[in-house]
Amino acid sequence: MPSPRPSGATAARSRITAEYVAGCDGAHSRVRSELGLTFRGHPYPQEWLLADVLLDWDLREDAAHAFFRPDGLPAIFFPMRGHRWRLTLPFAGSRDGQAPRLEEIQRLADERAPRPVTVSDPTWLATFRCHRRSASAYRRGRVLLAGDAVHIHTPAGGQGMNTGIMDAHNLGWKLALVASGRAPSALLDSYGTERRPVAEDVLRLTHALVRYGSTSHPVKRLARDIVVPALGRSTAIQRRAARRISHVYVAYPPGPLGRQDRGRGAPGAGQRMPDIQVRAGGLATTLHGVLRQGRHVLVVPPAHEANVLSDSALRPFRAHVDVFTGGVRKPVLVRPDGHVAARGRARQHARDNRLSDRPVRRTGWSAVRPAAYAVRAASTARTTDSAASTAMTAFRHAMPGRYRRAAAAWKSRATGL
Repeated sequence: MPSPRPSGATAARSRITAEYVAGCDGAHSRVRSELGLTFRGHPYPQEWLLADVLLDWDLREDAAHAFFRPDGLPAIFFPMRGHRWRLTLPFAGSRDGQAPRLEEIQRLADERAPRPVTVSDPTWLATFRCHRRSASAYRRGRVLLAGDAVHIHTPAGGQGMNTGIMDAHNLGWKLALVASGRAPSALLDSYGTERRPVAEDVLRLTHALVRYGSTSHPVKRLARDIVVPALGRSTAIQRRAARRISHVYVAYPPGPLGRQDRGRGAPGAGQRMPDIQVRAGGLATTLHGVLRQGRHVLVVPPAHEANVLSDSALRPFRAHVDVFTGGVRKPVLVRPDGHVAARGRARQHARDNRLSDRPVRRTGWSAVRPAAYAVRAASTARTTDSAASTAMTAFRHAMPGRYRRAAAAWKSRATGL
């Protein structure tokens, strides 16, 4: 990266040669523009104001507070550290991008809050125009987009940061395998296939929050003001809302990177694996801590560890998989981004404790063979007498029917290729 130049200095240019480019350059993405991708969607009317301030109000600081006027103009108060609050004022008129003054924030707070409140000591005052948009493709050849460069929405629900971080996490481990020559570039197609439905769900959620939060229809407003507080008092609803807003609920569809099984219980293939305690070599740690190494992790029940580690069927894949014991009833293969790739079955076949060559078999560690397929779909082992065999080729040989179906599904859903 070029060194920062002093103020007033002539701009310097530098050339960087890279195999891949990830455009994470925000809503006004130059990368997206250079690719000629459309950014479909629409703007919301008027501008929004943000103010990080102190309040002389005894609001609970462990909850967000939203107040709605009959004309549909809300005021939302989000607690921050140090007894500060972020005051959000949607639909504050057209200002040509000019930042508000504290006096204007005070006037709008007086108009929209249910009782007088004094705002003071601002650390940030900003204005912005909200849009609801999504790029026509997540990938174009060797260029990929992530975060606000590929989707933007209102700040309702606080979804932007988690969505962008999970884009990067999903893309990062796949791009690392491809860039290092351990996986074919086709692996990158799964990035958009998995992440686009999540972003579309976020756009629907944030749009619904804005629409119902700013409605001026008397019947809809009355229903909102009765139903929302009533549901908010339900512990089950609170847990469900927390899972959705935090994106813990996100599950990726079955495919080459997620081996679906018929077993019951969670988490299943594609779902997020909880941060359980795991152990290897007598050392205890956590699963999410282990996943920071960017590798697949196979978690097995402690009673099955010796048999799994000594089985010859796992040996070809040990370079790509770390094996740990943990509190699981069946073996679970976890992707580097924390989502389940495959599960084994809890039952143990009475006559055969060996690893099965079949995709699914009733053995205590039958996850290893599906795990091998999932790993080979995400990383490739080099052969000694030829060039590297691609992950998709290995997967095709292992499960030809599933490969063809998955490839057809990817091709039909991928755009911009």
